Amino acid sequence: MIVHMKKIATLLCYLILLGCSESSSEINTEPEVFEFTATPSATTVSIDQLLTINLVAAEVITEVWPSFDNFQTGGYALNGFGSNTNIYFAFQTPGTQTLKIRCKNAAGALGEKSITVNVVRGNAVRLKSIELINFTGINTDLDTEFPAGSTDAKADLRFGFQKIQIGNYRESAFNYRQWYFSAIQLNQQSLFWNLENENLYVVPSSVLRFGAGEVDGEIGMIDFFMEAPYYGEINFSNYETDRPEFITITYPNQNVTIRVGVEWAN
Repeated sequence: MIVHMKKIATLLCYLILLGCSESSSEINTEPEVFEFTATPSATTVSIDQLLTINLVAAEVITEVWPSFDNFQTGGYALNGFGSNTNIYFAFQTPGTQTLKIRCKNAAGALGEKSITVNVVRGNAVRLKSIELINFTGINTDLDTEFPAGSTDAKADLRFGFQKIQIGNYRESAFNYRQWYFSAIQLNQQSLFWNLENENLYVVPSSVLRFGAGEVDGEIGMIDFFMEAPYYGEINFSNYETDRPEFITITYPNQNVTIRVGVEWAN
């Protein structure tokens, strides 16, 4: 009987130790959290204003993934961050932006921070419309694949903007990048584009580059800006004093004239 009781006691001790071992194992399998700080240079910024976020950790940051869509797109950038680094952003439209940042260390431990930024309009100009007043070949048969004189032979029109922007969050430099492409106006049915709902803002000190042309399904786009630099500039700072509702700009060397509808900041 005593031997039997000893066996039961031994079995109970074994089960208790096994349970402790399993609990300890479960605790140890919890992922390690990588601790870091993310400090923004400001929590309220204007459109096109540089926002710097300083990332600091006690060890080397090996991977960084900033996201404005809760990590639905994008991915990690690898290496070269050190334990103290900056990432950079600039915003195109007013409103509240939530930036989430994930960082990893060499062991793969993950940390995440969230930063809310209030983006205000500042002195940014809002683009309301674009109208093509003149270009080489206006009202003529530019689309030669169709019979001369037919409606289809008229130009299929499109325009685009390049704007100074940050393209890489690891660099603070602003460079010209494609910003906006318009819808196509088929067969020159209209020379006017309503931009009221496009949320296109630009600070007056940032010079836009404008291009336009005839869209051809086979060869791409025939540019109306045929001479270097192959685009027209729109410098809103030239109009800040008078603040006109419509700005007409002619590019004589390109034989292009446009009319821009704008809304100035209060």
